[in-house]
Amino acid sequence: MKIFKGFIMKILAILIVFMAQFVSVFSQHEVHVAGTPDKITVFQSGANLAMSLKANVKKGTNIIYIDSMPSFIDANSIRLSTGASTSVMSTDFQMENIPIEEQIEPKNIIALRDSIKTLNYLIRDVNNNISVLQGEDLMISGFKLHPETEKGATIQELTALAAYYNKRVTEIRKEILNFQEKNSDYGKDLVRLNKKIAEYEATKKTLQNYQIIAVLSSEIDGNINLELNTFTPSAGWVPNYELKFKDISSPLLLSYKANVWQGTGRDWKDVSLVLSTRNPNLNNEMPVLYPWYLRLDRQKIDFESSSPLTLDQSANTIRGSRAEEKTMMVDGIELGFVDNKYMTVEFNPSSKYSIKSDNRKQSITLNEVDVPATYEYYCAPKLDTDAFLVAKVSDWGKLNLLPGESYIYFENTYIGKTMINPQSTDDSLSISLGRDKSIVLKREIVEDMTETKFFSSNVVKAYGYVITAKNNRKSEIKMTIEDQFPVSTHEKIEVDLIETSGAEVNKEKGFLTWKVNIPAGKTIEKKFGYKIDSPKD
Repeated sequence: MKIFKGFIMKILAILIVFMAQFVSVFSQHEVHVAGTPDKITVFQSGANLAMSLKANVKKGTNIIYIDSMPSFIDANSIRLSTGASTSVMSTDFQMENIPIEEQIEPKNIIALRDSIKTLNYLIRDVNNNISVLQGEDLMISGFKLHPETEKGATIQELTALAAYYNKRVTEIRKEILNFQEKNSDYGKDLVRLNKKIAEYEATKKTLQNYQIIAVLSSEIDGNINLELNTFTPSAGWVPNYELKFKDISSPLLLSYKANVWQGTGRDWKDVSLVLSTRNPNLNNEMPVLYPWYLRLDRQKIDFESSSPLTLDQSANTIRGSRAEEKTMMVDGIELGFVDNKYMTVEFNPSSKYSIKSDNRKQSITLNEVDVPATYEYYCAPKLDTDAFLVAKVSDWGKLNLLPGESYIYFENTYIGKTMINPQSTDDSLSISLGRDKSIVLKREIVEDMTETKFFSSNVVKAYGYVITAKNNRKSEIKMTIEDQFPVSTHEKIEVDLIETSGAEVNKEKGFLTWKVNIPAGKTIEKKFGYKIDSPKD
């Protein structure tokens, strides 16, 4: 008996513990809050979503469902912080299907349904009026005087009765026609609205709600503040510019813009944006060098990082690989060049923005600044007989520029595009502002400098050219003119300059450079020539 009682007591103890756990599990308080971003830091690839949320919690364990999250976020990036009286026990990211019957209909569909209810009411009301009038018509049409009454009635009384009959029956039937016309119009409107509802119903499908589930432990009952930060890769931005100038004595007006896109699955509405040049996707592991071996293998040398280097002797080339330039592509749409080798800069537009989740570019102006610049012209008549206006910007590092496309405007007229490339190591940044047809250029052969002479074992060929540049502008201009002569890579081929007209000579590259000032309306000439001495065979 004692053994049986002991067994019963153990069973009761287990049941008590189980019931306590059961009550504890089902006493967890569940709260749903909408995950609406307040501030979004957009990187050139990805974005950090910051949200300030409120939740009503109970003392003990609470499960917080943060709904309407982007379709893809990095679960490891979820950071949820609370006040001193609560602590975050765990977070998770999941997707749930929302049944059609639980979905909240759009406002326009709710308005359509209300309009349908109103039309149905009006149609019933009109039908009631028609029924009443038809009854009255039937009653008047079926009215007959009693024979004794008819014998005693005078001609005047019978005439008045007939007139009333004609008048009232005509009125009734006109009113019925009017009501029927109204019903016809109401019916057409009803068909049109029901068609729209049917189209909406045909497109309805089970929606997917992406949510963060957080388990919180609270010491109090009441409202608490939550701060959520998480990262999504489905957004980004690329820089572009507008350059405006009036003349070659005025500063450049530089407009720094950003093309922002996002495809998170949720539209951003009235959010504060921060545009950052930082790249959170970069590998944070420090680089490690490995031995780089060179070996002969089948008369071929291939080289790759941390693998043998090979040489293709028949082709006289070394083949290898280099880092590719990154071009941002979203849904097959090229958004621009992305380069993250520069210092981190953040731009904080003053306005709030709404950006749809459609991966389409939305232009945002970040800054406008007058940039002091000096202007000069550049030409390479061998390649192009147009002169190009170039703006040179000194101390350009403080502008925090990134590589990007720029649209050029002269006196608010669009004249073309150029690329801004801050990778230059020069003291000044050169920006091509396009062609200037006011500068006329020619490159022609000088006949008396061009000849060929044959000797016993070699041939000497001489070439001569003259470059003319005319300034049709109303002011003096500075111009850099470049041309070239061949550079020998064989000991039996010799190249000698005959004439340079005072050019700066780069013998290693074979470049000739003249820096000239051309007064308004004037023309300058620069001659150069060279001869090539090579074997006959």
